[in-house]
Amino acid sequence: MVIEFEPVFVCEDCFTVIGSGDLTSFDYWYSPDESARRVEKVTKAVASMPGYLYAGDPDEDLEFSRTPCECCGSEEAGARRHCLMERTGK
Repeated sequence: MVIEFEPVFVCEDCFTVIGSGDLTSFDYWYSPDESARRVEKVTKAVASMPGYLYAGDPDEDLEFSRTPCECCGSEEAGARRHCLMERTGK
């Protein structure tokens, strides 16, 4: 079995779920309704990724990017955090 790691760049919201699973920050940054929408979207996106996600190398983070999040698809400009997606092959 071969295990490969693919770099993935994700928004801060997705990184929070990937790194710690702590959703309390959503209540701080968003209104209650928006928080509920973001939590649902981000948790579904992380769960639907085709491999397990790990926090990556902080030196590879993009401080500012207009590129959509590679996890939830958010097009909001901002930081993109480096993560690694585990892929298992034969």
